[in-house]
Amino acid sequence: MNITRIPVTNMRAGRPFGITGICIHHNAGQLTARRMAEVVQSRGVSYNYGIGSDGVVAELVAPGNRAFHAGDGVGVNSRGNDRSIGIGVSNSGGAPNWPVSPANFEHLVELCTVIARQQGWRQLTLGANGNLFMHRDVRATACPGPFLQGRMTELRDRVNRNLAATNTPAPPVTPPTPPAPRPPAPTPAPPATTSGFFPRATGAGIVAALARAGERDTSFAHRARIAAANNIRNYTGTAAQNTTMLGLLQRGQLRRANNPASPANPAPSNRYFPRASGSGIVAALNSIGINSSFDNRARIARANNIANYRGTAAQNINMLNRLKAGRLIRP
Repeated sequence: MNITRIPVTNMRAGRPFGITGICIHHNAGQLTARRMAEVVQSRGVSYNYGIGSDGVVAELVAPGNRAFHAGDGVGVNSRGNDRSIGIGVSNSGGAPNWPVSPANFEHLVELCTVIARQQGWRQLTLGANGNLFMHRDVRATACPGPFLQGRMTELRDRVNRNLAATNTPAPPVTPPTPPAPRPPAPTPAPPATTSGFFPRATGAGIVAALARAGERDTSFAHRARIAAANNIRNYTGTAAQNTTMLGLLQRGQLRRANNPASPANPAPSNRYFPRASGSGIVAALNSIGINSSFDNRARIARANNIANYRGTAAQNINMLNRLKAGRLIRP
């Protein structure tokens, strides 16, 4: 799914209470994704994601941070702001029904599926304790309007079908007939253990990759323990932290939670960004979840001894070549 970053600064960093749900909103208007970002920025509020009338799906506040979307407080373990990912959807018409276009409803289904997979949820549930709910469930408001309210069950069911397709195990394979027994061979010396590390694995995100590596517990709390074991401090589930963990896992260097790094047993270096490529340095950084703003690129340039960074083609190509080779130093 293509997600465009349009940062909004109205937010609180981190997820100290974890992520337990998705909160659905409507815009009460027909707004492009960029206009939606401008409006919420000017009003001191925000969503984690916005789906614009132009069909653009935008990340306004990283899901590892708390957006101001529900009006139920921040830092108080609130179900909305503190513990949910807020999605704002542009309308295709006005009151009283506040409809949403068929294309944007499809984007909403896909986005909720992506979020559920990232969080390791096997299904979505509605209700007081569910992990899929509406703004009106936590605040006295009509949001998200009659149209989306009437399609919440459909939204849940379609996301759950997508998740079930992902979680369905492969059919059993009938083993071949074993050959006739042979005399036992001498018992070889046991191999050096590598059980302190996960086997190499990859996936669409760290949750999917951990599952492929045989980890049954992919919850936020356990991922935080794995992050701590790998010297990834203050884990809040940001894209950058998850990308770092995924890179270690792909190289077979991700320590299990019960095998923390120590001075005598150090973690692999996280000095460099993982390898990435793209049509330019901005696209390449975005592909691994790194802030590609000019200011952050300037910090990265300084860390790599690229002096007086002005965003010239030569400077950007230099950074891109280092990133492709896995030799771009983190600031």
